[in-house]
Amino acid sequence: MENISVSIRVRPLNKLETQDSFSWRIDGNTICQLDPNNKENDGTINQTYVLDHVFGPERSTHELYETTAQGLIYKVMDGFNGTVLAYGQTSSGKTHTMRGTSESPGLISLAVEEAFKLIKQKEDRNIVTHVSYMELYNEKLYDLLSNDDRKLTIKENKDGSPFVSGLSEHEVKTVDDVLLQLDSGDNRRHTGSTRMNENSSRSHSIFRMVFKNSSKNEVASANNNVNDGSSSNNNNNSNSNNNNNNNNNNNNNISNNQGSTTSSSLTNPANPPGSDGADLVSVLTLVDLAGSERVAKTGAEGLRMKEGMAINRGLFTLGEVIKKLSRGALENGGHIPYRDSKLTRILQPSLGGNAKTAIICAMTPALMHVEESHSTLRFACQAKSVKNQAVVNVVLSAAALQRKQANEIEELRKQLRETQGENQSEENKQLKAQIQMSEQRGALLRMQLEEI
Repeated sequence: MENISVSIRVRPLNKLETQDSFSWRIDGNTICQLDPNNKENDGTINQTYVLDHVFGPERSTHELYETTAQGLIYKVMDGFNGTVLAYGQTSSGKTHTMRGTSESPGLISLAVEEAFKLIKQKEDRNIVTHVSYMELYNEKLYDLLSNDDRKLTIKENKDGSPFVSGLSEHEVKTVDDVLLQLDSGDNRRHTGSTRMNENSSRSHSIFRMVFKNSSKNEVASANNNVNDGSSSNNNNNSNSNNNNNNNNNNNNNISNNQGSTTSSSLTNPANPPGSDGADLVSVLTLVDLAGSERVAKTGAEGLRMKEGMAINRGLFTLGEVIKKLSRGALENGGHIPYRDSKLTRILQPSLGGNAKTAIICAMTPALMHVEESHSTLRFACQAKSVKNQAVVNVVLSAAALQRKQANEIEELRKQLRETQGENQSEENKQLKAQIQMSEQRGALLRMQLEEI
């Protein structure tokens, strides 16, 4: 169990706030409100918030990334699920933090670059990457990478873990591939103008990268060691069928990875995850939440008001989920209202579940927004108490089991060779019997793969 990492990012005053004052003092990983009259700590508030990290306006997005998200990306590439989530009131800088600009890339772009740099370094691994992008607009889910405007639904696997049915996934091989998909999705995302933000996000967006990580050596070993040369063709055909099935069912796989995991060889440094012929499948979830709104400040009416109400409902439920989790309701068997909103249902694995999660809470330093900033800081402090239980996601597919079987046979043959010539005839017989049994299991697996 480990706590969610929670950081605060304070943006500079914007053009609508230039006549206002910078109303907060940052000291290390603490932040408190200043008295506007003397710029000292406001004694009437008497509240100092302590977080994992607090970033002032002078700190760059790259520095924020290195401190809060870079280590998480390394863990994702080792088989853990990871989530980076931006939270805060409207116009606080969430989308700028996540998406950035061409001159100053956001956390998503930096994470993508890091992931592909690590993939390139893992020369002994075969890592296939798929992406998906969705938005939650007015409590309706839409696929941002599809021209189809139909609404998506949340369904459950047999273990109760959620997945988004019908969400398209796209294989990507380079950083540019991912950024093209992101730009395509951003162009479809709902945005609009309010009094506080000319380009306000009117929906929550969730971008996911799925990494299927297998050993190149394991694949070669399986092809070379299982019986005769014809089995290699069987393996290739079976793997092709498996890949097609995986492309059709990746949404279920994503959910299974974050909901239930087969943990294998996780604590033995000499036998790291994936070294026994299994695949590692991990999910990186990058979330840009729409900001909470007050109609009196945004001037929203009509459609904009309806959008703001839907945004606030989802964020209210998120706050309730965080509050319950921070008070230990999950450990004590209490009710967590994940199902009260589609947002919290989708994010359930990242909140108290199988993921390493970092939350970036964005806030404005302006005096006119101190009430909203205090609300953000209270949310941040509660989120800091939430514990997740992340494990390496080891997926023993039929093909992976076949590779594992081949390794076991080769190990038995090695032991047999080492004992030949010695006075260990009984041990030799036992090893030969084990090899025969393993080969029979391998033949059965190939038959099952051919039937898929």
